[in-house]
Amino acid sequence: MKVGIIGGKLQGIEACYLAREAGYKIVLLDSNVNAQASTLADKFLCCDINKMSKAEKKTLTECDLILPACENTEVLAAARDLAIEENVPIAFDFDAYRISSSKVKSDLLFADNGILAPVYYPNGNPPYIIKPSGESGSHGILYCESRGETDMFLKGIPDSGEWIAQEYIEGPSYSIEVIGDGREWRTFTVTKIHTDDTFDCCKVTAPCPELPERLHQKFAEIGQLLGAIVGLRGIMDVEVIEKDGQLYVLEIDARIPSQTPIAVYYASGVNLLEVLVQSTLTGKLPGDCGQKINRHVTYEHYMLSRGQVIQAGEHIMNDAGPLTVVRGLFGADYVVTDYKSGCEEFRGIFINSDENLQKLEEKRAHVLRQLQKMAD
Repeated sequence: MKVGIIGGKLQGIEACYLAREAGYKIVLLDSNVNAQASTLADKFLCCDINKMSKAEKKTLTECDLILPACENTEVLAAARDLAIEENVPIAFDFDAYRISSSKVKSDLLFADNGILAPVYYPNGNPPYIIKPSGESGSHGILYCESRGETDMFLKGIPDSGEWIAQEYIEGPSYSIEVIGDGREWRTFTVTKIHTDDTFDCCKVTAPCPELPERLHQKFAEIGQLLGAIVGLRGIMDVEVIEKDGQLYVLEIDARIPSQTPIAVYYASGVNLLEVLVQSTLTGKLPGDCGQKINRHVTYEHYMLSRGQVIQAGEHIMNDAGPLTVVRGLFGADYVVTDYKSGCEEFRGIFINSDENLQKLEEKRAHVLRQLQKMAD
């Protein structure tokens, strides 16, 4: 199996990592010569998808499947056109993405279908979260303590219609993946999202025993319902906040996620990319894609900079160089990193798992001690 992955940043890292674990050959396309995932692929095409040479186009379209791992509108359109022109299967639901890429459209979908979500300003009570409608995750988020601060910001921007302001719901954040074939929709292991002070995810943990079983079930039902509503033929993640026994849906994103699929893989043994590929090629969800193992997992970002060990959101990986997967580095199970021996600054995704939660925490503590020794 050979997959053509388009995009070598955060989503591309995730896709390449899981494709390697599935035993697939990888062709990666990105216009950045130093794309982070470039060194995770078997073949790297450094080019603009709209300006490929005949040889580059042949290499990409000879893949069994194309997987866009980016959110660039022009690149996505070019990938869709190429897949149609060359009759290559593409693992991406463009109709679902058209909804999920707009927070305004997806919030309307939640409201129309009675799905609980944070209310819009001026309803609800401060504080409020303001974010651009067309960005995913933590990009562009602003925290406003009062109605006055919220109102001042919205009145001060010329394109206020491109922003949304919602009541800030304080509570733990969880994510679930949904994969569908247009007729059936399945959900997978719930992951917990830990954020830094900019609301960017700095750590993912799984499983989530603190979340009651009834809420696990409710979350799965929400994911399957949303998959059915958008007629999902691909992958989508759903993020919620839990407060007082209620799940508030924050957003949906109908594209390959970053961070959570690797956590799901090491927690459950289910490779979501492999499920997505099989579903795309056969037009049907595979029969056996249930949980195979049960382990505790942490997936987190650290960087060493100016003699300090810093845990921060995934944005720090945007400044990383080409990455490699190193087993056992600093005592971690796996590190996806631009670390080189003797370097004074590097970034990495640290992945650890264990059947026993206490042993996992001991492993994490050991990794941090090793990182701190290097910083000192």
